[in-house]
Amino acid sequence: FENNNATTVMGASKKTGGEDEGLKGDVASQLKQLGLAAGGAGGEHAFDDFAPAANKAPKQQKKVQGILKDEGPKKQAGEHAQPQPSKGRGKQQEQANKHAPSSKAPAGKKGPHQEDGLPEGEAKREWNSGAGPRPGAGGQSKSLLTQPSVWYVAAAEMPRLATPEGAAPAALLSEEKIEELRNRCEGILANEAAAFERELKRRNLADYKWIMQVKRSGTTSDKVAAITLQVQESVVANLSSLDTLISWVQKRKGGREVVRQAIEALQELFCSVLLPDRKLVHFEQQPLHLLPAGKEGSKYLLWWYLEDQIKVRYNLLIAALEECSRDNLDFLKDRATKAIYQLLVKKPEGEAKLLAALVNKLGDPNRKIASKSGYLLSQLLLQHPVMKPIVAREVERFLFRPGLQSRARYYAIVFLNQLPLSHKEKEGGPALARRLVDLYFTMFRMIVEGQVGSAAEVGKAQAERYRKEMAIYLRQKKRQDEQRASTAPKKGGNGAAAGIKSKAKKLVPPKKPKAAVPEEMDARLLSALIVGIRRAFPFVATEDVEPLIDRNSQQLFRLVHLAPFPVAVQALMLMWQLFSTQATVSERFYRALYAVLSSDGPATSSKAPMFLALLYKAMRVDVSPKRAAAFAKRLLQVAIPAPAHFACGALLLLSEVLKVQPALWAGLMQPEETAAAGGVSAKAGTGKAQEDEDREVFKDLDDEEQEGGAQQGG
Repeated sequence: FENNNATTVMGASKKTGGEDEGLKGDVASQLKQLGLAAGGAGGEHAFDDFAPAANKAPKQQKKVQGILKDEGPKKQAGEHAQPQPSKGRGKQQEQANKHAPSSKAPAGKKGPHQEDGLPEGEAKREWNSGAGPRPGAGGQSKSLLTQPSVWYVAAAEMPRLATPEGAAPAALLSEEKIEELRNRCEGILANEAAAFERELKRRNLADYKWIMQVKRSGTTSDKVAAITLQVQESVVANLSSLDTLISWVQKRKGGREVVRQAIEALQELFCSVLLPDRKLVHFEQQPLHLLPAGKEGSKYLLWWYLEDQIKVRYNLLIAALEECSRDNLDFLKDRATKAIYQLLVKKPEGEAKLLAALVNKLGDPNRKIASKSGYLLSQLLLQHPVMKPIVAREVERFLFRPGLQSRARYYAIVFLNQLPLSHKEKEGGPALARRLVDLYFTMFRMIVEGQVGSAAEVGKAQAERYRKEMAIYLRQKKRQDEQRASTAPKKGGNGAAAGIKSKAKKLVPPKKPKAAVPEEMDARLLSALIVGIRRAFPFVATEDVEPLIDRNSQQLFRLVHLAPFPVAVQALMLMWQLFSTQATVSERFYRALYAVLSSDGPATSSKAPMFLALLYKAMRVDVSPKRAAAFAKRLLQVAIPAPAHFACGALLLLSEVLKVQPALWAGLMQPEETAAAGGVSAKAGTGKAQEDEDREVFKDLDDEEQEGGAQQGG
């Protein structure tokens, strides 16, 4: 019976011990998942301070140790257990004593805890490596950053370095010294990356594992999200992740959706956490000669080198966006153009390259993208009005690019004539207005002379055709000369071939092509130029008005006689605006206005209302009643066969002019004087000076003459 009881007690003891071991294993696994004891040096006994056995008296421990000494060897599996009730508990206690520190140290030696300044017999708590590196432990470098923040904010908080006396300028530093500092900076960045990874593991091991797993085998959206989170948290330690996003934009091999997500992520990163509101500086341009020693100097090196690396990567991104803007897919071109605009609006870094890329899209083959580029440029100037001179200079450089298509030139001119000008000096002022006027007149001259536009294209085609025809003519002439030389009689011959005449036709060299004239397709471009001059001229300084008129009026008068009616009307309105600043309007202007009135366009063109408005202004201020009467008669002649709406407009115009100049009634109601009585024209008279050829004079017939002519006709 005693043996049976002993067996029962021993079985219960084993069962209880097994349950305790299982419970300990569960707790340890949970702690490992939480990152509190993962890889810890304490192992399963790291929390033995809370075990009940630790609170037992030494007397009980000695008793248990005495029992353990009398125990026999452990039974193998499958053998019957002997009635030894204290065997199981003694085995557990023996295992616990193996890990428990000894309370006595050998003579002449300090205990393991006396070296740390702890009393003898008191157990030392081992460090759990799962919680991160132990403070003061060797082999792991600490981070120089006290807390995570935006890098340029932290760099701005650093004190400015004062130039010590006798310090060498940065330009005198040798290349070897700069390269040595660069290598040192790379080591600092590597240490920061390792410290960031350890900190991420310590804070949340599960998040760290998720990020690593996603970066290896996640979807594109998850990869972009993981990389963005890492860069936002610490750009110092995640430059390689930033390189991954840039490489996706550069290669463009993962599909357009991958490139789109990468572009959007990079745009957000550079605008929010990577670029400050100033231009970045290269590492060599920093005050390296003022670098302090120690940890403070390492911080300066870290921020300077990081700024250099961000600048390099930003330039790579700009180059990649420029390549995407020239892609064959309109989707990528549109997305890259939007990203270029956003970066240009929000940050000043790389604005020259970004502006050039955005202006270059004015010449895109897709009209939608080209028009959108002009709209984005106008929105840029609304947010940054000070950039007007810079943008105008870049568009001017684009206009005079060789080989530019007419449509791209037209989009550029339309953008410039919509440019909001101002008298403020910081926005360009009168200097910008004069520069634009000079640009418009230069384009006028190039179009009229056939250097650009449709005339240039026609002239180029004519020159190419003339070159080919001349080459054919020279080959044929050479062949004909060779044939004549072969059939010529030789010296001492009988001369039989002398009488043989060549049956070859006489070759005629091709004629040189005439100068090409601007065609109707240039009308839109010329009209856009005139609109630009009219809008920019009021902002030109007063002292610059007279030189502009004298220098460019000849081109405008020539344009009136060469261009179609819509363009001629625009040119006349521009000349009226120029001449109205002077005391009087030149007679040449009225002669050009009369020539346009005599053409076929006033009654049928869509610019007829504009022309009538200009004619009304010119007739109201005309100081010559005879000239005003001639305009009135010509207008009535044009209105007779014209549509009803034009005739009504002409009559209304004359009624308003007669209110201002009542003397015109006499010119309209009475016939003009003729040089000879009964003559039809003043040119028929003799003995007097002949009138100007451009002036036509008419005389109404008398009633008797009309009746006589009717009888003769009958």
